[in-house]
Amino acid sequence: MRGAHNFVAFFLDECGIDVNMTTPRTKDTVLHTLISSRPPSKRDAVRLLKYLVEEKGADISLKNAEGIDPLELAGKSKNASLLISSAMRPDCPDT
Repeated sequence: MRGAHNFVAFFLDECGIDVNMTTPRTKDTVLHTLISSRPPSKRDAVRLLKYLVEEKGADISLKNAEGIDPLELAGKSKNASLLISSAMRPDCPDT
């Protein structure tokens, strides 16, 4: 792990942050934030997404204050949809 993945892993693992915690105002989770951001590389974003969902148990069905879950948010963005589909492929390398 390196880069953003390492940074997020540190907060989740070492600081005991709940992966499904929401922001006070928008009620976004870390998945909402990842999907709506423009990551420096698709590869890092896919690794981070897989880590959050598969290893940390991030809930893909949690809705934000607008009533939108991360998958719905991904559907609104072509790049995010590609990110999600890449991360969910079993043959997708995570390194």
